[in-house]
Amino acid sequence: MKLIICLLVAICCASQVQCGVRPLINWQAEPRFLFANPEIFEFSSERNLLEEIRNVLKKLAEQAVEFLKEIREKTDKLLADLLKELEDLVAQAQQTLKQYLDDIKNQFEDLIQNQIGPCVENVPSKFDQIAQQTQAEIQKCNDDANVRLEGVANNFQEHGETYQKIAGEINEIVQECLNKTSIVDEIRCGLDSIPDVLGKVKELLNDGKLLLEETTKELVSIATDTRGCVNDSLIQARLDMETVLKDVETCLAN
Repeated sequence: MKLIICLLVAICCASQVQCGVRPLINWQAEPRFLFANPEIFEFSSERNLLEEIRNVLKKLAEQAVEFLKEIREKTDKLLADLLKELEDLVAQAQQTLKQYLDDIKNQFEDLIQNQIGPCVENVPSKFDQIAQQTQAEIQKCNDDANVRLEGVANNFQEHGETYQKIAGEINEIVQECLNKTSIVDEIRCGLDSIPDVLGKVKELLNDGKLLLEETTKELVSIATDTRGCVNDSLIQARLDMETVLKDVETCLAN
């Protein structure tokens, strides 16, 4: 019995050596387990490139829209600040004029000491006339400034419409590429469009920057001219009132 078992074991071992034991994986017959599929790798690369192109186009379009918003906000703030400054300037000028008028009338009363006669006749009304005329001049200074401000606002509106058109063109180009039905067509469209979109964005940024600089310069000029106009009116009002008072003084001395 033991001899039979030994013979069976010997035959089994010889059979395995002769036929060989098949490995779990045939490395030569199945190379795909060693190397990535080229088609999958190519598809993944196209997808990555497409995402990069999409991001570039979208960011350029967003930059154009954001710039329009930013320049509009800055211009609106500059206009609002100057309008407030002009309102304060006019209010302060009116207060200063009233103070001039009160002071000159007090000086007049001290001078005449309740005297009556041709020298003091209608003098208070002359002071009031000078004050009214000066108020009208101050208001004209403000009106002229507002006309110029309206021109600035209209100029920005015209440029803003042009900028909006450029931003719209940029968005159309981006959307046209994004709506392509195949990855290859979308990539080709994106690569072809990026230089054009970039050029339009640069044009928008450069022109907008120049417009903002010109607008700021004009607003500074308006503010400076208006302050000068109001101050000149106040100075002239004081000189005219002092002249009337000196004439009264000279008349009373004679």
